[in-house]
Amino acid sequence: MESKISTPLVSVIIPTYARSQYICRAIDSVLNQTYKNVEVIVVDDNGENTENQLATFQTLKSYIDKEQITYITHKTNRNGSAARNTGIFNAKGEYICLLDDDDEFFPEKVEKQVQVLNQLDDSWAGVFCNSINRTITLHGVKEKLNKIVLPENMYEEFLFCRAGFGSSSLMLRKSVCLEINGFDTSFKRHQDWEFLTRILRKYKLKQVEPNGALLYYYIYPYNINRPSGKQVQIYREHYLDKFKDDINASSNKNKIYHKNYWDIALALLNDFCFKESFYYFKKSIAYHFPTLKEMLRIPLYLYRSVFNN
Repeated sequence: MESKISTPLVSVIIPTYARSQYICRAIDSVLNQTYKNVEVIVVDDNGENTENQLATFQTLKSYIDKEQITYITHKTNRNGSAARNTGIFNAKGEYICLLDDDDEFFPEKVEKQVQVLNQLDDSWAGVFCNSINRTITLHGVKEKLNKIVLPENMYEEFLFCRAGFGSSSLMLRKSVCLEINGFDTSFKRHQDWEFLTRILRKYKLKQVEPNGALLYYYIYPYNINRPSGKQVQIYREHYLDKFKDDINASSNKNKIYHKNYWDIALALLNDFCFKESFYYFKKSIAYHFPTLKEMLRIPLYLYRSVFNN
């Protein structure tokens, strides 16, 4: 007889906001998994009775009527962190997957991640995977493998804010998510980095299928969720303040501050905030002199700011 623990229930949480046109693709990718012991929780963060919420409900009505998904609404828009928490705290599964409403799992994603996570001891919080980045352009779809190569010290990579995977690639133990009390809802941006930094203080994450991918990540030319330079400034400063003790204890403290302030400067430059951008360039250089590669990014961002805005 097959052991119950070999096929644990997996809760897939899909937060959604203003994307009723894409969400069916995300849901279908979960319902079509080769691993069948899955529950789908859709958390609608549009706000009850708003135009977007009503459109989302109509789009999902057939799934709700067939009891293929659990549909939870927020009375008001609370942000992605709160929506993920609502899903986590309502999940019945032993393992948690998070899926953005415009992304798509490969059919074998859950099965392959369960197989690996089942073999790991409790020092591992979960697993993650690579993605195929699908960029939607006026001329069609461009695909590129986003192959994640990380050093052994993943924790410090997150302090640098340069780890190249997001929440849709993850499968986590629910017990770990509850232990750290889920996402910090004060973060409207960088919530994945903040969440995973706290996890990596204590636990490890293992990569599944390091030479392939298990996820489609979609990139659109006019992304409504692209943060402004000001938003990057606010939430990256918030991140640095929250983890200042961790950063100050690192032997790479100066490089970490340099990289983060340089990122803020570039984001502000992209939005023509020249005075603020210059301030953060100076602040970054005070910690560490920029590399040639970093310097060459400045004209690139200037070009983008002129032709993409």
